[in-house]
Amino acid sequence: MTFSLTTFSLVACMLTFNVTANLLIKTGVGKTPQLSLNLFNQLNIFVIGGLACFGLSFIIYSLLLKKVPLYMAQCFLSGQFIAIILASYFLLGESITWQKATGVVLIAMGILVIGRSG
Repeated sequence: MTFSLTTFSLVACMLTFNVTANLLIKTGVGKTPQLSLNLFNQLNIFVIGGLACFGLSFIIYSLLLKKVPLYMAQCFLSGQFIAIILASYFLLGESITWQKATGVVLIAMGILVIGRSG
């Protein structure tokens, strides 16, 4: 299966917004004084920005579903696990253990296998 520049762009934007949303929400909840069941206590500019990015990622994912089969869209979406581990390492200073590195390699291999099966 070959992919157009539009499909590639949709995947890249979807992953970018999804990873950005996760990073913003992680940063935002770290700025709240304590965990509370009152959702309004958890809201700040980072969390709101993260929710907006999730919304944009959803819209782009919906457009992607018009272009590729569902299994392929989910395969692309699973790339977020790799991107989030790398982004949290470089931007948040989180560690990458050998278990995480192994998981990244296995996920990447799975994405390649599924992508080639199409």
